[in-house]
Amino acid sequence: MRELLFIGDYQTLRRRSAIESFGLFRFYFPLFSARISTCYAILYPMQARLGEGFGQPSQNTTQDSLYLVWRDRIGGRSLRLSLFFFFLLLLVVGVSFWRIPPQIPLAYSRPWGVAQLVPSSFLFVLLFLTLFLVISTSILAAFLFPSEQLLARILLCGLSLTLLLIDVSVFRVILLIT
Repeated sequence: MRELLFIGDYQTLRRRSAIESFGLFRFYFPLFSARISTCYAILYPMQARLGEGFGQPSQNTTQDSLYLVWRDRIGGRSLRLSLFFFFLLLLVVGVSFWRIPPQIPLAYSRPWGVAQLVPSSFLFVLLFLTLFLVISTSILAAFLFPSEQLLARILLCGLSLTLLLIDVSVFRVILLIT
């Protein structure tokens, strides 16, 4: 027997299943034959994904979505790892800021020498940039998570990788200077 992906409301599903029980619907419309158990199994997740539950609108908020991201196995670990890297960077910059010289070699893409030097206060700009990245990516992932889980997870994994690379760069600079 063929199975059909049916998206509709509860009353239409019950009406079609009653017609199906007599075999008339399947006889006149063979392409639309569907079993009631298949329809129930497909109908509920599709409506939940659309944000509807049998005529009731979903009251999903950003806070609920952020909680779902936090509880997710992959997304939650990536978000916690990103927060760990941010607080590690905050600790390293806070502890070593008083011991570093007024200019530090942070711009490695420039030619060797004075062109690589930036003011040491640039570490705080880097710190605020990482804080902005963590907050904005977390909010974006919370908005995307109910409908596009894979994209939200990719964003959070990319965020943790970016923060790891920023931490490694700052560690290298601080170890070079001190």
